[in-house]
Amino acid sequence: MKKVVHFIITDVFSGAESVAAHIIKNLPSDWQGFYAAPEGRGLKTVRAMGVNAIPCNTSDIKDIKRVFDEIKPDAVHAHDPRMSFNCALAGIPFVAHLHNNNPWLRKLCPNSIALRYVCKRSARVLCVSQSIIDEYIFKDSMVKKAEVLHNCVDADEVKNLAAEPVSDKFDLCFVGRMEEEKDPLGFIRVIADLKKQLPNVRAVMLGEGSLRAEAEALAASLGLSENIAFKGFDRNPYKYMAASKVGVLTSKWEGFGLAAVEQLILSKPFVAYPVGGLVNIVNDENGKLCRDSAQMRDELYMLLTDGQYYSKKSQAAAESVARFCDREDYTNRLLKAYSLCGKSRGD
Repeated sequence: MKKVVHFIITDVFSGAESVAAHIIKNLPSDWQGFYAAPEGRGLKTVRAMGVNAIPCNTSDIKDIKRVFDEIKPDAVHAHDPRMSFNCALAGIPFVAHLHNNNPWLRKLCPNSIALRYVCKRSARVLCVSQSIIDEYIFKDSMVKKAEVLHNCVDADEVKNLAAEPVSDKFDLCFVGRMEEEKDPLGFIRVIADLKKQLPNVRAVMLGEGSLRAEAEALAASLGLSENIAFKGFDRNPYKYMAASKVGVLTSKWEGFGLAAVEQLILSKPFVAYPVGGLVNIVNDENGKLCRDSAQMRDELYMLLTDGQYYSKKSQAAAESVARFCDREDYTNRLLKAYSLCGKSRGD
């Protein structure tokens, strides 16, 4: 049996971590996958999913080497730039997986220089959207190793988990880390603006992060305590997606836009800004890519007050993302990338 270790830099569980866990769960029977990360919510969550979990201080090169020597994997899958850089420093063959188009990609800085080293040392660089390649300042060094591999979502799993009941119904659903890139404060301000037209608008926000307390304080200061429900981290966000009419992201930058695909699968129109991979997911047929917060407010108002307008976009939603649900093609492309680990150390 062949083995692959997925190295994760964080101890949380969000988009990239979910992608790693689902890759492991869906490996062919002749492959065994391991999820290596610091102890925390991430490892607890993947254990509950039945995924092989290995505690590892992935910021420590020696500990990365320890896991590599113990497992002796046929392939290593490193998620995000920092983890990929650590694997490069450890001198092990690896596939890099970039989940985000961070703003630093566009400028000369320590991070962009480090990523150039990753590109040189990796067997393959998987990018969740073309925007990551296009925006990278050292694009020429990346394009030699890069491949666009959009995230794959198990539509049946999403629908099954979405069937779990919740006590409340919501108009809008925000799923994302409470960090600058997702701009949860911007979402709250949009709700405050929308409330002037729809006083009883109801939104749910799922996710944890450094801006959680500030977000709750802002909502309270704007008189939105009854309009926004903060649910924090939930292993099953799909039940809240299903209990909401519209999905929303206010991201300032976005690698792929996993939450958009998941909510569209549930026939929920999606509204966002045109950043990163979202431009390949959201359109006028299944939702709206808005140029600013005012246009977002207007689009949300239309979706929540015009039944015919809503129905048309809802009906187009699921079919519009069917191309992101082909697990067989996704896995085959991963295994092809893994095969490169045995042929080269990226020299």
